[in-house]
Amino acid sequence: MALLQLYIGRVEKGYQIAREGLTTIGNIKNGDFNLHAAFYNSLSAVNPEIKKYSKIGIIISDQLFIAHNFRKVLEIKHLTLDEVRYVQTIYLNMIYACTNSLNELINVVSDGGYQMHDDDRIKRIDGIYDEMERKVALTKIFTREVSILSGQRAAEENDIELLQNLE
Repeated sequence: MALLQLYIGRVEKGYQIAREGLTTIGNIKNGDFNLHAAFYNSLSAVNPEIKKYSKIGIIISDQLFIAHNFRKVLEIKHLTLDEVRYVQTIYLNMIYACTNSLNELINVVSDGGYQMHDDDRIKRIDGIYDEMERKVALTKIFTREVSILSGQRAAEENDIELLQNLE
């Protein structure tokens, strides 16, 4: 009987050691998981200083610039109907591309958007800025060419009108 009591005591002690060991392992595992979860959650939060980055405002004003210039070009006279449609198609494609860039910018600077380090967010904002600057340059070239074409047509019409008045 005494041997059985001794055996039961050792078994209980063994179970206690196993329980404490498993609890310790579980705590370590949960601590490691919580540490990783905190790290990944921190990647979703955007540093408030990044939201103040000057290129963000420039990107937005560039999009407004593009829309304004295309609207002005669409008001130009002396374009054929096909040319107006072509300008509208280019305008819609440009606005679509700008909207995609703006949506990406919103995701980069919004909490919960993308999981990124601060320097990766800055690099992506810089990339969006560079894309938008190229769009602005293309808009300037395109709208200038359309304006020149319209000006040439207006000059031709004036010349024709002048010649008709001379006859």
